[in-house]
Amino acid sequence: GDEWQTNAPSRLMTMYTLEQDAQRPDRRRVVILSGVLPAGYNIGYQDLAELPVTSINGRPVDSLADVDEAFSHPEKGFHTIVLAPNPERSEIVLDAATFEAETAAILETYGLPERARVTGAPPPDPGPLCPGLY
Repeated sequence: GDEWQTNAPSRLMTMYTLEQDAQRPDRRRVVILSGVLPAGYNIGYQDLAELPVTSINGRPVDSLADVDEAFSHPEKGFHTIVLAPNPERSEIVLDAATFEAETAAILETYGLPERARVTGAPPPDPGPLCPGLY
């Protein structure tokens, strides 16, 4: 909304302030791990949130299309997500062999229609998640 600068997490606002004039042709946007939906597959990572991602499987990412492409190239049977320096964790490592099946299970558990929307306009606002709650 209009007050995003006031409501945004301070760590991300600091990053925004420091890097807004430092864009380069090879790094124009920042991909943020906004949160992790808890599941047995990603146990130990469920508390991670609001962390910039620098690369996945050795490939730099600056868009959701880059993220999608990087997950097509596991390394030695794993997906490795490298995070920008932060006080919590430097990387996330996931089993590539079960990635698709586990992703499908997580989508079903949380009632999500798709893994990512890489292109196209966002869907229309569905309204409140529960009738009577806003």
